[in-house]
Amino acid sequence: MIKIMEDTLGRECSRVLKPLLFDFEAASYASDILSFRKHTVTTHHGAVALLFPLFNDSNLIATNNSHLVEPDNTWSNIYRIKIVQIGTIQ
Repeated sequence: MIKIMEDTLGRECSRVLKPLLFDFEAASYASDILSFRKHTVTTHHGAVALLFPLFNDSNLIATNNSHLVEPDNTWSNIYRIKIVQIGTIQ
């Protein structure tokens, strides 16, 4: 998996992405990682989303996947996120 990630995104981007994915796995709520990970709140196809910068112009975009729960300003009630894009935003 690491080889595919490096071939697709590059070594530097993969080096930043891997620990972010581990943080997502360990977090109970989205807000658990927002306090220490650089991010911005944005929209993706009309849905509120989180954008995490990776390397150069590459980003990870995640949306709320906690059905029937809307994110508040802190995302403290969101317990499932969906990664919708990794790479350069078009």
